[in-house]
Amino acid sequence: MATYRGEEMRVQRMIEDCTIGNLAGETVVTVRRRISDSQAFACELALRAFANVAGLRVALALVIWLGVQIDLSPLNDLQAAIQQRSPDDLARIRRPVPKEVAGVVSTLNRLFGQVRDNIEADQTFISDAAHQLRNPAAALLAPAETLTNVKNEADRAARQTELISAARTSARLATRSCNSNACATEPPAPRHAST
Repeated sequence: MATYRGEEMRVQRMIEDCTIGNLAGETVVTVRRRISDSQAFACELALRAFANVAGLRVALALVIWLGVQIDLSPLNDLQAAIQQRSPDDLARIRRPVPKEVAGVVSTLNRLFGQVRDNIEADQTFISDAAHQLRNPAAALLAPAETLTNVKNEADRAARQTELISAARTSARLATRSCNSNACATEPPAPRHAST
């Protein structure tokens, strides 16, 4: 390092013995370079390198984003299809899905089937229970209506016995109907998923 005309310089000097023809002697080569020029050149190289790295990062991020969007488009389609379904739609999902989520879709389809079967079983039970309860109610109503018109004490006792018998039959049928569908009276037992 040296100062030349008020500026910091880096100076290198090389001395070499040399012979050219019949002349022999030392050859001296002196090179000076301003330090400010070296620093400006280093800053310019650093800025170019930074711009290149930043450009490559942006390009790489864009390529990754596009790749993820393309790879996730079947999942986005599946999500949109599920969102468009009504809450009452328990039909199977029949669209093609990536193999990575085929198991999830298969499990959803199985769950939809189980829920649909449970709803159908409940509807059948309710229909059967209503039919079974309608018949005993009619059997109770007929003796009860005629009981007030009976004047004879023996007939009244016979009708009361019929009424009590019909009431017991109705109670037995109601109990049997309720016991035949455990989910109508008891909450379902918790299931432990294996993870």
